Amino acid sequence: MKASDGRSMAGLKAAYDKAVAFVVALGLLASAAYLAVSVGNINRDLKREDERLTRLVPKYKLAPALKTGPMEEALDRLDDPLQIEPGDARLVVAERRVHCVNHECLKPVFFYAATCPFCNAAQPKAPPQDDEDGDGMPDAWERQHGLNPTMREDGEMDADADGYSNRDEFDGDSDPNNPDSKPEAWSKLRVRRIVPKAFPLVWMGSIGEQFQLNNWQTGQSHAAKVGETIDGWKIVRVETRFEEQKLPGIDTPIKVDVSVLILKKGDQTAELVKEKRLEAFSYSAVIVFLLDRSTRDVQPGTRFEVEGAAYKVVDIRDDLVKIEDIKRGKTKALEKETAAEQKGLEEKRPGEDQADPEVLELIRLLQGVDEEPLKEE
Repeated sequence: MKASDGRSMAGLKAAYDKAVAFVVALGLLASAAYLAVSVGNINRDLKREDERLTRLVPKYKLAPALKTGPMEEALDRLDDPLQIEPGDARLVVAERRVHCVNHECLKPVFFYAATCPFCNAAQPKAPPQDDEDGDGMPDAWERQHGLNPTMREDGEMDADADGYSNRDEFDGDSDPNNPDSKPEAWSKLRVRRIVPKAFPLVWMGSIGEQFQLNNWQTGQSHAAKVGETIDGWKIVRVETRFEEQKLPGIDTPIKVDVSVLILKKGDQTAELVKEKRLEAFSYSAVIVFLLDRSTRDVQPGTRFEVEGAAYKVVDIRDDLVKIEDIKRGKTKALEKETAAEQKGLEEKRPGEDQADPEVLELIRLLQGVDEEPLKEE
């Protein structure tokens, strides 16, 4: 009886194992079939999408490739324009002419023509007719003082070797041929650099009616009320202000306290924001006199003299230095020193070089003078 039961159990176990194996095999077969169908569907969808994309028509036409050749040619012509050489002898050509700017034309046209009479191309605007060479000196003034109204370069020349160019002499209403006649000295003053200065006090916070201010220059800390004075600055009032700001990591803007503490000293006013240094509150500057390369450190109110003329600095900002001629009461904003001026390439120091002999000879010939040109002493 027991042997029969054992064989029955073994047969039942073998049948169970076969059933499990059959179910597993059936599951794998079903999975493989599903995978094959899915891959087929994906390939079909991809093919349909490719066909749809190939049927799409762009909304706008593709722009043609940019041709840079004409632009490069135009830039080359601007850098080195083709012109008919100017001259005083006009026996054949009755008026000064230049080539048309249209590179397909290039025919000679009147210097002041607005359009080319041959191809109707617009021409660049010419200098005013009372200044033919465009050097900033009127033709009549150049002729009066023996300069060439058709030579632009003579504006930067120095006919009397006094350190001031012919253009400086015209601007200063002086004689370019007389070394004792000079323009205002401020025509040779330049701004080398402007230096911002931070306000010395920083508003650190408030306790009741007391305002704490630190002087970062001296390292001292002060506490004072409205109406009291710290380092010469009187606390006038506090203005409560708020503004919405976006802070890092926060999407919604929040109100931030940007209240201002107002201080006064004479006619000066300073507005301090809590825990922020007031940068560029005032300015100083370094100015240079090009003729002797001397420099001066100045700030508003500074008085100085150059070649006997007295000047006063009336204003300095981040991009401006304005001085006043104390005797005449006129003001002038000084130009910035160029790199060439700083290296001494454009301006000559007095005594180092005298007038160019060729220039003096040219002036003598234009004036019709028979005397010998000026010589070095």
